[in-house]
Amino acid sequence: MKFYEKVAIISISLFLLIIPSIIHAQAPDFTLTDIDGNTFSLSDFRCKVVILEFFGTFCWRCVIEIPHLIDVRNEFGENLVMISLSWTDTDGDLRDFRAEHDISWIVARDTKNVHDYEEYNVTAVPTLYIIDQGGFRRYRHVSVVEASVLIEEVNGLLSECAGDVDSDCDIDYDDFINLAGAYGSNSSQADYDERADFDRDEDVDNDDFMVLAGYYGKKCTEFGGPLTGPKKITESMMKKLEKEKKPKAYFTLPYLLEVVIPFVSFVIIAVIEIVVLSLIIRKLHGMYSKKRKR
Repeated sequence: MKFYEKVAIISISLFLLIIPSIIHAQAPDFTLTDIDGNTFSLSDFRCKVVILEFFGTFCWRCVIEIPHLIDVRNEFGENLVMISLSWTDTDGDLRDFRAEHDISWIVARDTKNVHDYEEYNVTAVPTLYIIDQGGFRRYRHVSVVEASVLIEEVNGLLSECAGDVDSDCDIDYDDFINLAGAYGSNSSQADYDERADFDRDEDVDNDDFMVLAGYYGKKCTEFGGPLTGPKKITESMMKKLEKEKKPKAYFTLPYLLEVVIPFVSFVIIAVIEIVVLSLIIRKLHGMYSKKRKR
């Protein structure tokens, strides 16, 4: 095999390794104990988007990935669960690594060999899976991935269940009540709730009610991708709302054509009809009077 052929094969292999995969399959559940002694299961975080990372402290790419994960953590806070699993390190190694790199999410030893599960198929580190609210694996990344890519993907999954204010996986009456509690607030006020700010414009207003109405009745644990029907309803409702919210401009040409001119025309026609009717009545009355005199 020629040198350039080897280079081409290696390049293609590396490209296929680092590009993200879009998948739609259930993520197998597992139960582990983190490095602080807390037992957790993946299923504990149903109704949340989860980033599951397989890594090792020996891996220089894993170290490069950490700042990107920190940016993602800062972007979403408690709205996103992050779990990092290692099967090559001790608890002590992981605690030192966490402290050194300021990691604030769940870190655990993979004592159940989750990385060997067929559904995860981890052959290199770091490997990241993004799991949706229903427990489905939606994205897979091998090697370093930028924070911007992860943020875009997580935002997409969160938007699929926009309206679940109380995070119970159902968009129902309770969410209306929670939204009502934050209604009229903005990001500078104490009663502002970012979960209710569906359109992310830093205030909770009528537009957010329209979004909630469009997604009403959805279960976040049901897989099926982004909504289509309700989104159309929401857009039409929001257009109607925007039209109702616009102040009347009484001296603009559209308003004159739509309201003033038709109204004036109606009045003029009504006056003319009254005048004509009066003349007819007067004429008939005169004719009747002449007949009586004869």
